[in-house]
Amino acid sequence: TYSYAELNKLRHSDNHLLFVSSLDDRYGTYGTIGLALVEKEPDFWTVKLLLMSCRVMSRGVGTIMMTHIMNLAKEAGVPLRAHFIPNGRNRMMYITYKFGGFNEIQNEDNLVIFENDLENIQPFPGYVDIRIVELA
Repeated sequence: TYSYAELNKLRHSDNHLLFVSSLDDRYGTYGTIGLALVEKEPDFWTVKLLLMSCRVMSRGVGTIMMTHIMNLAKEAGVPLRAHFIPNGRNRMMYITYKFGGFNEIQNEDNLVIFENDLENIQPFPGYVDIRIVELA
């Protein structure tokens, strides 16, 4: 786990990307619903932390967030890995990784490491309006 101070420090690091997502639909706003922390290494990037509100998981927001991160990694010319700690509450994220084309490359001590070669990235759904806002 990461504290607010640690995440804020990593947000300013050249070796990390921090993403925060929100969701609005025709009925209103859901507010902040997701967070992803990506560590950038020379040979690959790793999603170290991916949190998504359970109230929006069935809406495909995790897949949309991962698609954005996958596109960035592909532009950087590196494969994307993801750390996953299985438990009873995050089965949907496991499915998100598998449907996203991630393959399990390691499973040890309750840590699954996935990797995606980024050859086949799903496009964003046509009904979704993606807005990227960079924070200072």
